[in-house]
Amino acid sequence: MPPRLFQFTALPLLLAAACALPAGAAEPAKIASVSIGFAGQYKLGTWAPVSVEIEGLEALAKPRLEVVAPDGQGAPAVVASEPAPDASGRTHTLTRVGRRDATLRVRLLDGDQVVDHWRSGQDLRSPVRGLDASTPLIIEAGRQVPLADLPTDWLAYEGVDVLVFSGLTAEQLSELTPVRSAAIQTWVRSGGRVLIGGGQHAEALVGPAGPLRMLSPGEFVETVALANTGVIEDYVGSDEAIDAPFGGLAVGRLGGVSGVVELYAGGRASEMPLVVRSLHGFGSVTYTAFDLNAKPLAEWKDAGRLRTLLLQTDDPAEEGAAGGGQLVATAYADLIGAVHVGLGASFAGVQTVSILMLVAAVGAYLLLLGPGAYYLGKNVTGRMTTAWIVFPLVAVGVAGGAAWWGEASTGEEVRINQLELVDVDSQTGLQRGACWAQLFSPDARLYDLACVTPGAGQGGRGYLSWFGLPGRGLGGMQTSADSLLAGDTRYETQPTLAGLSGVPINRRASKPLAARWLVEEQPAVAFDLSPTGTGLVEGMLTNNTDLTLTDVKLIASNWAWRLPDLAPGEVAAVDAGLSHARLRTLVLKDFGGDQQGERRLSSDQLSLPAIAYLLMFYEALGGEEFSPLPAPTQPGADLSHALAAGRPIVVARAAGPQCQIQRDGEPLETPSERQGAFYRFLGPPLTEPPQ
Repeated sequence: MPPRLFQFTALPLLLAAACALPAGAAEPAKIASVSIGFAGQYKLGTWAPVSVEIEGLEALAKPRLEVVAPDGQGAPAVVASEPAPDASGRTHTLTRVGRRDATLRVRLLDGDQVVDHWRSGQDLRSPVRGLDASTPLIIEAGRQVPLADLPTDWLAYEGVDVLVFSGLTAEQLSELTPVRSAAIQTWVRSGGRVLIGGGQHAEALVGPAGPLRMLSPGEFVETVALANTGVIEDYVGSDEAIDAPFGGLAVGRLGGVSGVVELYAGGRASEMPLVVRSLHGFGSVTYTAFDLNAKPLAEWKDAGRLRTLLLQTDDPAEEGAAGGGQLVATAYADLIGAVHVGLGASFAGVQTVSILMLVAAVGAYLLLLGPGAYYLGKNVTGRMTTAWIVFPLVAVGVAGGAAWWGEASTGEEVRINQLELVDVDSQTGLQRGACWAQLFSPDARLYDLACVTPGAGQGGRGYLSWFGLPGRGLGGMQTSADSLLAGDTRYETQPTLAGLSGVPINRRASKPLAARWLVEEQPAVAFDLSPTGTGLVEGMLTNNTDLTLTDVKLIASNWAWRLPDLAPGEVAAVDAGLSHARLRTLVLKDFGGDQQGERRLSSDQLSLPAIAYLLMFYEALGGEEFSPLPAPTQPGADLSHALAAGRPIVVARAAGPQCQIQRDGEPLETPSERQGAFYRFLGPPLTEPPQ
């Protein structure tokens, strides 16, 4: 057909086809926009929120949304979900990123067919940034992130160090829906930290109808003017006066305060509490009666020092400089990195080859090939051509011996090492748990893994994911190295986040895993203690759990008592005759070796139990003055703030793990060199906080 005739013929046909389409035919579905983290920021190795706007979703018969990000070893991990847009038309899900310079991908599918895809970097208006574990992630709600964009899943806040609410009007707070408020409260109960700044809008925040009233350490009374701002200047140690307006600084006064009143005005702490730190579950709430973001505090010369003091965060630059030497020497930057490496150092029944053994084997091999072959040809056979026979025989023999050793030293069983920290609030029965594990595979295979935790049948949920190594060392999340796995094998996180499907593990390799859970109404140790007036306590402790508790210690403030093992139902007495010591002294005695005059642990004393105690009471033990490695800014395992609030804690060990990691629906009953759990039972506040 001539070209011109084709043009005149095709045009009417196309117009006719277009007219034949049904009226109002839906446009193809597509990804309109994607946002990751909080204002594009998220913490490496933690769950982060993902918000996706999809156009034309109704055109898909079987819609499926996938978020693909590299895990801690560089392998692509997929979080898949069925799109469920909220009132704003956006679908919310989670991701977990394990590489600093990762390319994140979002795919929209209809069944198995890819409809549209998005990758980070293509939308320059929405940059994303993965922060290292040592960098605090502080989110100003309502300022950096609109309240309407805050996640409704508490797990999405896992990487946040402090969530700040200050200077928010009633109109803004109307966007903080009950679902979002509940998610934030659950996150705080699990160990999160919130700072609430009152000021002129205190009633809208924590008043009877305020969305954060459940987190308030007291009842809102009134908004008044504080004339004496000198107490705030003295609190910071500033010589610069606050230029308060006529009449004074607006503050929101609370009554019936529970917690530690760190700063107050007037003659008594209850008269005008200005800074209150209180415990909420296992997390903490800091309430400031003044608004940090309003004038004149926002323009005060020492506003930054005040904020740093309230947030209790360190300078990330100083942390990076301090940790540089540790990074090169040990390939990990903090205590969580030490857990990661320690769990994978050895496995029960798996024999490793030391450097000395390897050098000796290579030396023997060279001796056989050189002097051995020469001696055999010169003095035994009398023919130097014997070497041509000896060489291949030695090579085959050594290769065969190495292969035999590899099989014999590995065995055929899957093995797992795990370390757990389990906390139970004796007042509410709330239990939270964190588990870190290394799963060893004798052969290259794919694994379907799940986490079963206490209370799984009573509404409790466990979350299983990969576990990344912080820092810039070999295999660290701050590197951009390619996957250590062969190929580009993807694996999926189950929709409930309780398991992983198709996890690839190479032969004689291990996979780091992490699990956490939050369960209500769990049995605990019952506390019947009272202060003696000398900074000590006395009374009774009853083991109301079904566990046999060993290596039991009672800790109140900075004092510690050793107690006998407690079987279920047994009672332990704490009295003046029971020997006690400072917490630091006790930890040094347990893990510091026989050296006299020690004031801190050294890096070669970091056994897994020692690391567990450092994670549990980092600040109470003296922080960097006591620990050879810094604690991570996250995940909030340190309960030193509870001790400071006058809450006694019983620490103990129990046999067997609380988190049962299953393979193909069956428990992993495998040999382990390191297994068990450290328990902390949090008692009610003492009537007088110990001195």
